[in-house]
Amino acid sequence: RSDAEDDIEAMEILDQRQKILEHFLHKSNFYNCVHNCYMELPFGQAPLGVFPSLETGVRFQNYTVGTYCLATGPGGRVNTFYRKFRLTPVQIVEQFGEKNLPDVIKDALKNNYRYSKEFVINWLVMPNDKRIPGLPGNRNMPYTSLYWLDGYGEGYLYCGGFEEFPVPVARYQVTGQDAYGRGPGWYAIRAAKELDIKERDMLMAAELLVKPP
Repeated sequence: RSDAEDDIEAMEILDQRQKILEHFLHKSNFYNCVHNCYMELPFGQAPLGVFPSLETGVRFQNYTVGTYCLATGPGGRVNTFYRKFRLTPVQIVEQFGEKNLPDVIKDALKNNYRYSKEFVINWLVMPNDKRIPGLPGNRNMPYTSLYWLDGYGEGYLYCGGFEEFPVPVARYQVTGQDAYGRGPGWYAIRAAKELDIKERDMLMAAELLVKPP
């Protein structure tokens, strides 16, 4: 037994912290997102976004395969994440506020396209190479977070940062410095396509027997 196990006060503190952590995990959407991660992992990787939330304390978000791009640092760990997604003008205001709205979004709000029109948003998280350690501010954090409209050169919707990489990525099998992993789904693609062709041919043969040419 270690000395920590004999320290009753230390064990009580650890138990209390464990209860706090479990409380926030149960309150959030963590368990649903973790389940989805295990469903995505056979394709090679499963990113999971971790963000603060005013309602639940912490919020998690899944990203399905084919909707994002990854890059790794010198040590082989994923440290860059990029994706595109769509938002309506109202959703853009709700997420980013009205301070940095481009003119095209303001025009859409004025012309009653608040809910009917969608815009493509780019999001990029990468190491902040220009940071000065010790200086405060969200733009001087270890990781830079940038949002901007796709196809409109009107600056960023939001410039911020994170103290830690906000999208940890579980990878199944990684070769060398590859950013993307390979899982059972990767190796099963060929067999799945062959099975699909055979199934289609069998159905076509059955149809020709019933309805010959």
